[in-house]
Amino acid sequence: MFKLRLALCIFTTCLAGSPFVASAAEVLLPNGDFSTPAGVSWAQVSGGGSYTYSYPAAGGNPGGYGVIDNSAGGGGFGIWIANGDVPMTLASLGLVAGNTYTFKQDMITLSGGAGNRAGVKIESWSNTGVLSDSGDINAATESSAWATYSFNYTINPAATRIKVVPLWGQNRSMGYDNFRVQNVPVVPSPVVPNGDFEIANGASWTFIQGGGQTVTYPATGGNPNGCAIIDSVGKGSFAILIANNNAFMSLASLGLTAGQTYTFKQDMKILQGTSIGGLKVDFNAGSTGDVYPTVIGDGSQWATYSFSIAIPAGVTSLKIVPLWGPNAKVAYDNFKIVPPAPPQPFSATIVPVQAISWTPTDPLNSYQPQSSTDGSTWINVGPAFTGTAVTSIFVDVPLPYYQVVEGIPSTVESIQNGGFELVDGSGAPTSWGVVQTQPPTVITTDFHTGAASIRVAVANAASEPNGSEIQQNIVNAGGAPITVGSSYVFSFWAKQISSGVSYVQQYKVTWLDGSGNITGNGGFQNFVGGNNTWAQITQSGLTAPANTSSALIQIVGVTGAVSGGLGEVHVDDVSLTTIGFQPVAFLTTVMQPGVKVGWPSSTGHSYQVKASNDLSAWANVGSVITGDGSRKFYNEAIVPPKKFYRIHETP
Repeated sequence: MFKLRLALCIFTTCLAGSPFVASAAEVLLPNGDFSTPAGVSWAQVSGGGSYTYSYPAAGGNPGGYGVIDNSAGGGGFGIWIANGDVPMTLASLGLVAGNTYTFKQDMITLSGGAGNRAGVKIESWSNTGVLSDSGDINAATESSAWATYSFNYTINPAATRIKVVPLWGQNRSMGYDNFRVQNVPVVPSPVVPNGDFEIANGASWTFIQGGGQTVTYPATGGNPNGCAIIDSVGKGSFAILIANNNAFMSLASLGLTAGQTYTFKQDMKILQGTSIGGLKVDFNAGSTGDVYPTVIGDGSQWATYSFSIAIPAGVTSLKIVPLWGPNAKVAYDNFKIVPPAPPQPFSATIVPVQAISWTPTDPLNSYQPQSSTDGSTWINVGPAFTGTAVTSIFVDVPLPYYQVVEGIPSTVESIQNGGFELVDGSGAPTSWGVVQTQPPTVITTDFHTGAASIRVAVANAASEPNGSEIQQNIVNAGGAPITVGSSYVFSFWAKQISSGVSYVQQYKVTWLDGSGNITGNGGFQNFVGGNNTWAQITQSGLTAPANTSSALIQIVGVTGAVSGGLGEVHVDDVSLTTIGFQPVAFLTTVMQPGVKVGWPSSTGHSYQVKASNDLSAWANVGSVITGDGSRKFYNEAIVPPKKFYRIHETP
């Protein structure tokens, strides 16, 4: 027996360089608290009606305050202008042009009346004149007791100065005090232009298609009201919307920060077909590529789909690009960007676990841990590990039996009839679908290997688009199921016969779940075959995402609506392979107690776990772990009788 000391008081956190939230600095305008008698620094301007100005020395919030009295009515206007009607420099207030700031003032209604409530107008000035202003901003409420009212204003990017103009309360006597501005900018909420399609005809959105797809912008039927609909039923290639009229939006204008992760949201609904739409975010340097989510339910009802998007360091602008639903009609609404949640309170935890260890011997072989309740039926525990670096796994709830299957690498081919040697009774290639207006045909007069290939060819008889496409759902065709997390290589051989005006050739690998729903894809890729010779087209590094069990392979040629458009390519030896493993041995395992140390992480921070046997000498254990906003863990087998841990966070 031994005593494992797991008390939380053992943990300490070293937060060297940890961030803190600074409160905004409130800068008082000249005599903004009316501490100088007779309203020094305040210019009085009125026109029409009955307006009187006074400056009581007591009764303010606290001390002196100012009064604009229009209780006698008569229309017109009555205002003050701060700093004696001289524009104040931005530098004197700690402000920067182009930023949004919160201006505050305390007010009290001394005698009520009907009409506009009191408020403020803020003007942006250059060194020579006014550039723009906020217009009259009237308070939404009023009170017979002193209350603070806040007004946000974005300073014109070309401004060097501002004016602050407090406004009267119509038919009221109003008291004012403590005019100030918070000189820490307000971070704007990200706004996608016309993201809810409430402005008619898809204003601010650009539509681009490559296969005859269409877009409409109905004013009803959205979630709610207006929406966009992309119809791709029976169409190949691609279709996309691009926000902000296909122009990049700066991160600053959206209130986003490079290096942070945000949640991009969009509402979608399938109107026809089974595929949902997706999203791509293009950066001024790089792109996320096409991202397709799992369909929520059967997709026939409006649902919000979320995409976790990490903005790379150094990026300054982005485009939001909603994607079509392949061979489907999909409606879109309510595009939003949600900032990351505030950092979690730092709370380290420790729990006992079971360490399952083995001794790997070959850096090229794989090792798959397995568990069993009876020593007869075995199931995999997590992924297989390649090489000798990993020697243990940790489980929260151990089972009675464990073993590790050692395997040697072998190539696994997923595609069936990739050489088009097999045909059915109609002459179509077995395991393949041939679709679009001019379906491909098997030929035996030209091939890369074997005795056949497939001819993808289109020719426009008039000004109408046409397409020719082969496709295969590999599991439906009897191919090897896809392994989640494995890296695949897609390849085929192509011989270019012709390529006319408006002709485009593309291929795509789309990952699917067991119900045929899209779990991810890399989008259509253009290709050109060898010039009357066979050339191999290859795309590597295709990693199967979670929930994937199959893949849809598409190779397509399409023409636009151009009279005489044509193109032809011969395709052979289509392949989708990964490195699998053939079992060669079953390794015994050793079970011993372990611990799992957990803590919340923050994006941009790194963490090093340290351990000690005596709370005096500390040593690093494990590698540095990079934070991303999720909870992180460190596992270790324990040697009795005790061990202490702490987490160091940098910066």
